[in-house]
Amino acid sequence: MFGYFSLSILGLAVSASACRSAAPDASQPPRKQAPSADAVNSPVTPPLPESPSRDVRYFMCGGDFSHLPTSGRVVVDLRLRSKNENRIPTDDDIRAVTALGGTVLHPFNVAVIRVEIDAAALPQIVGDRGISDYALNVPDLSVYDVPVQIFFTRAITEADRAALRRVGVSEIGQVPTRPILYANAPDRSLPEIQRIPGVEFARARALSCESDF
Repeated sequence: MFGYFSLSILGLAVSASACRSAAPDASQPPRKQAPSADAVNSPVTPPLPESPSRDVRYFMCGGDFSHLPTSGRVVVDLRLRSKNENRIPTDDDIRAVTALGGTVLHPFNVAVIRVEIDAAALPQIVGDRGISDYALNVPDLSVYDVPVQIFFTRAITEADRAALRRVGVSEIGQVPTRPILYANAPDRSLPEIQRIPGVEFARARALSCESDF
């Protein structure tokens, strides 16, 4: 299945809400236009380490909403449907959030949007019925990091990793057979990442309920 990764490979369990990623940068980025990207086939994800700072707490598989909060307002980062392409949030995405009583707090430079919304509305906006594949909880509202995949046009070098670290990227892992990195990046750095020599494009990381890779 193009553009999506296995829960079992990632070590995720919906009921346990186990997928995590770090978010070290604490400066709010300015709004910038992200470069567009061509569709590409997605690789199988290698196992990723866990970090205590973030959960894929609102990930929908098979319509199972039993792990969701049922009341109150929550702040989440929605990974918008975009399959194999990179895009930025659109007016239609914003209207879908506000139609459910949500408030858009920050549109990212990839297919992610931060919103405040009633917990009861999550099943309508995340999963098969909504605009989002999954939602990440936001433990620190001052942090604007986003999980990304960075595609290169050639083999990745130590100089490439050093260039990414200089713009605030924390690397998580690499696909063994393809020049693709899995990382957490400050949103403000995404336009800079796109300009690093050898980078084809960066996109919001994809996840899936599929487990047959």
